[in-house]
Amino acid sequence: PQKSSIDVSTISAEIDVEGVEGEQELQSVSGGISTKAFAADVEAETVSGSIDIVGSNMDSEAELTTVSGSISARDMAGTIDLQSVNGRLKLDGGSFSDVAMETVNGRIDLESNLRDGGDLDIETVNGKVVVNLVGNVSADIDVNTFNGRIKNCFGPKPERTSRYAPGWELSFTEGDGDGSVSIATLNGGVTLCKE
Repeated sequence: PQKSSIDVSTISAEIDVEGVEGEQELQSVSGGISTKAFAADVEAETVSGSIDIVGSNMDSEAELTTVSGSISARDMAGTIDLQSVNGRLKLDGGSFSDVAMETVNGRIDLESNLRDGGDLDIETVNGKVVVNLVGNVSADIDVNTFNGRIKNCFGPKPERTSRYAPGWELSFTEGDGDGSVSIATLNGGVTLCKE
């Protein structure tokens, strides 16, 4: 039935889910995962393979993890956590109260709405970060790079962390500062803008 929850585990096979509105727990060792999300929680994990999830702008909690593979999430809402060791992370659309995106090697892209009082936490070791915040933004914003430039469309200019090191830092408050945005990268530039 449509509202049922599902739990799927595979060793060497892809997982493709459609028309399920209940909770989803999807695990694959070697294979991609593709699903649609509604108002129920989603947990998807793969060792070697990509994760592609499309939401319906309904609040849920989503936890998406891959060791070697990209993660793409579109039109999700609520709370979302994307983690990868080697892979690109991309989050498009939706509206969130809590977002965490972390990868060791891979680019991170976000174009979404951060709700009032919402938290956005992004970390990468090797990879560029591009963030476009949609709609009104009200947050304390902190951006740090060890080796990479910072481009900020909000106005304030980044500063060098030290005249002896290649890092940059940026800290300012946009709007009333209800939420928080934290972005950190070791090797890679950061672009922060709003749509």
